[in-house]
Amino acid sequence: MIGWSVELSEFDIKYEPRGAIKSQCLADFAAELPRNTETLPKWVLYVDGSSNKTACGAGVVLEGPGDLLIEQALQFSFKATNNQAEYEAILAGLNLANDLGAREVACKSDSQLVVGQLKGEFEVKEPLLQRYYHTVRNVMAKFDTVAVQHIPRQENERADALSRLASSKKQSHHRSVVQVRLAQPNVGNAECMTITETNTWMTPITQYLEHGTCQPGEEKNIRRQCARYTMIGQDLYRRGYSTPLLKCLTKEQSQYVLQEIHEGACGSHSGA
Repeated sequence: MIGWSVELSEFDIKYEPRGAIKSQCLADFAAELPRNTETLPKWVLYVDGSSNKTACGAGVVLEGPGDLLIEQALQFSFKATNNQAEYEAILAGLNLANDLGAREVACKSDSQLVVGQLKGEFEVKEPLLQRYYHTVRNVMAKFDTVAVQHIPRQENERADALSRLASSKKQSHHRSVVQVRLAQPNVGNAECMTITETNTWMTPITQYLEHGTCQPGEEKNIRRQCARYTMIGQDLYRRGYSTPLLKCLTKEQSQYVLQEIHEGACGSHSGA
């Protein structure tokens, strides 16, 4: 032993005790055991909208576990733009997946604008699309995860064919798919910047500017205060000496604006 220790002293060798064989076998078994990371089956949703001079429609293709395939063609009884038809298709597809109990959905569309808006890459400027955007976000909150993905048109041929079929033929001409007729859009006027407050700090000012009325004994104060404000349409603005007109908001509207600045389209672009 002394001879071996002298011979091996020139090498940097450290002794480590061997662990229990039973623990090592358990670690090897856990490393070699195949693990399934997906606890729930993932549903794939293909959507496409179509709009022309004669009719508007949308196509929905939902693929689920066990080779489940559901095709749905929607024909609109109202005039819609291409982007509006795309949002209607996404709403119909998500509602269909929710009715079937899907929890994880991969939504695929060939509309780069709609996908970019839902992913927060593009800003939603049009008021109608803003209402659609918030409606879709509310429906997406019902699922555990919803991944929105842009795909080329050639990979979305089935949903594109359904949308063109719904916007070109009568409903009785195609019986192989689920047919739905929408009489009106799926969004209302209360999806974006909802005004539910009836009596706010702006009420005395707007009443005096519009009708010239105020509370008894406050005419002098309200006249001096209203000199700093002006009405443009139904909106109240505050005047400034060297600044542009500042739009006045209610408490709910100000919370919505702050939410959009920090979490919405301006979330990663807010400055000082």
